[in-house]
Amino acid sequence: MRHLGAAVSATWRWLVPAGVACGVLVGCAPPERDLPDVTGEAVPVAVAELEKAGFLAEVSGVDSGDEASELWRVRGQQPRYGTAQEGTVIRLTAVSVLQAASSACGAGRVGDGGRSLVLDMAGEEPGTGSLTLSDVLCVLDELKTPEAVRSKMGQTTSLDGRVTDRWAGIEASWKYHPDDGLDVILQIP
Repeated sequence: MRHLGAAVSATWRWLVPAGVACGVLVGCAPPERDLPDVTGEAVPVAVAELEKAGFLAEVSGVDSGDEASELWRVRGQQPRYGTAQEGTVIRLTAVSVLQAASSACGAGRVGDGGRSLVLDMAGEEPGTGSLTLSDVLCVLDELKTPEAVRSKMGQTTSLDGRVTDRWAGIEASWKYHPDDGLDVILQIP
């Protein structure tokens, strides 16, 4: 091996002008790893899964250190399939469970960076909301709203004023009047 090193060194002396530094870098690329598909996962779960597999995660849509980040789901990842070198940064796009429910049902108005969802059901008076009971129930289904909360919503009268409840990190407040319909505000505090 020493003879080969000496031959390479002698060859470089002829090819490289005096006073110019030159070197040969020999190394290995990081190993390839199977890339898990974390779409649909809660952000903290997705980040942990990627880190366990040897990757780094970059999340847009929510701060992964946010206390409520478990209420954000990965909507997309780049790259998504196959293998990648260990240490590769995987870019995740996240949406809140409120955004996901609104999108799945085509209902409601999302605000506050995905932290609120307003469901404005149509009432008897013109100019009230446009949602139907089916729209509202679809969103509540997507959010896995407990039966107790649904029952309270169904039993609310116009005399009750605004009623509130909370489940799984989601705060809900609603009111009902026959003229205005059922109006629900869902929030991630």
